[in-house]
Amino acid sequence: MDDSRTYKLMCQMAVKAHPETFYRSSFDSHDFTFKVDGNDLLWPLFRQDQLQEMAPFDEGSSQQMAASLSAFICVNEAAYCERFTSMEQLWLAFVMKEKYEKVWNGSEWASA
Repeated sequence: MDDSRTYKLMCQMAVKAHPETFYRSSFDSHDFTFKVDGNDLLWPLFRQDQLQEMAPFDEGSSQQMAASLSAFICVNEAAYCERFTSMEQLWLAFVMKEKYEKVWNGSEWASA
């Protein structure tokens, strides 16, 4: 599980940019969370399986999801994807691009 400073910032900014997808009002024992200095709010640290569930594909379309992820990594966004150091970072970037046409610029999710 990626608990790097970068991934925490990516998650926090995703919640702020699109709370309808990423906001969690409660957490269970399987969820990972973190706090930001000076703030008592818990922010979610998304697992890869949670991010896969957020991907904009119909249930059961794993082949379509795999093909789209492969194109994202290898063809269309290869140079962009090289900056991500974990599968969680990569999956979050994929979800943000597929659902919202947003890309990570190092500090926030910006329009592609």
